[in-house]
Amino acid sequence: MINTKNKTSIILLLLQSFILLFSLGCSKKESLYFEIVEINTKSMKNCNEVECALVEISLPSILSNHELTKNINNVIESSASRALSDDNSTAISLEKVVQDFDIEYHNIKNEFPEETSQYEASIDGFVSFQNENLACIELQSYLFSGGAHGYANISYINIDTRTGEKISNLDLLKEVEAFKNYAENVFRKEYKIPENESINSTGFFFEKDTFALPSAIGFTKEDVLLYYNQYEISSYTEGAVELTLNKEKVAHFFAYDIK
Repeated sequence: MINTKNKTSIILLLLQSFILLFSLGCSKKESLYFEIVEINTKSMKNCNEVECALVEISLPSILSNHELTKNINNVIESSASRALSDDNSTAISLEKVVQDFDIEYHNIKNEFPEETSQYEASIDGFVSFQNENLACIELQSYLFSGGAHGYANISYINIDTRTGEKISNLDLLKEVEAFKNYAENVFRKEYKIPENESINSTGFFFEKDTFALPSAIGFTKEDVLLYYNQYEISSYTEGAVELTLNKEKVAHFFAYDIK
C-alpha cells in the first residue's frame, strides 16, 4: 500500500523549497554589466590625409535600450563631454565634442602653422566600485590644447543604479559636516599638519584657510577616495593630493550603502 501522506509531504516540501529559492533569486538585484566602448579621431573623415587632433576615449557603457541603462550611459557620456569641452550642456554628444575639438585644432593650426603643436585628449573610464544601489565610475582625463603643458584630471561619477541619476556629493552624504571634520583630522595626520595650526600652514592653499572636501569623491572595494586635482589645493609642480579612508570607519556618514 502506498503511503500517500508521506508522498504529499515530500511534494509540499519540494514546492516550498522551490518557492524559497525563487524568492531569494528575485530579491537579489542583478549587477549591471558594463562593456568598454571607444571613440577616437583615427577613424574620422580625412584624418588619414591630414593631421587631426589626437583623441582617444574609452568609457564603460551598458549595451541595452532599457530607459534606466540609457540614463546611466548618458550620465557617463555627459561627464566625459564636459572633460573635453567648456560646454556644460547635457544634450551635447561626445562625438560632437570630439569633432569640435578637432575643428578648433585645425582652425588654430591654419592661423599659426609653425607655432601650433598637435592637440591631444584622452579619457579613460572604468568601474571602480559597484553594488546593488551604487556604481562609481572613475574618469582619468588628459588634455593638451597648446601652452606649456597639458592638464591631467581625475573625477568620479557616482550613479544611483535604481534611478540612473548622478548623485551629487551633498546627496551622497547624510552627515556632511561630521564627515568633513573626520576627513580633516585624517588629512592633518597624513600630511603632518598640527591640530592647532592653520590647515595651510605646511603649504596647502585651501580657500579661506578652511578645510574642504574635494569635488572628486570615489570608491573602491575597500576604500573611500578623496582626490584633489592639480591646482585645487596645491601647485602644479606638487601635483594632485589623494586621501584614502577605510570604508568600515566612514560608511555611517553616507546616505548610500557603500560596502
